[in-house]
Amino acid sequence: MTLAVGLTFLDAPSSASDDWILRTLADHMRKFGKMYPNAGYGGRFRQWLLNPECKAYNSFGNGSAMRVSPVAWAYDNLDKVLMEAEKTAIVTH
Repeated sequence: MTLAVGLTFLDAPSSASDDWILRTLADHMRKFGKMYPNAGYGGRFRQWLLNPECKAYNSFGNGSAMRVSPVAWAYDNLDKVLMEAEKTAIVTH
């Protein structure tokens, strides 16, 4: 999932909207999740991966904390890093 986050921000045009970021992040996460289905995901996250209609499910897990690190490489402004980092959690949390 860290790779999915990194690719999302590498692919993002400078004018990317919040909706674009969230949609692209979810698409990348589902793509990599399907490529690596036995990576130790929780049950609810696995359901989210397999259902493109599934929205955030208020996860209480630590997955968003484990995948967020690439955001710090994408921006050089702490406020922007924090704002974009929040988006990486929104898709599931």
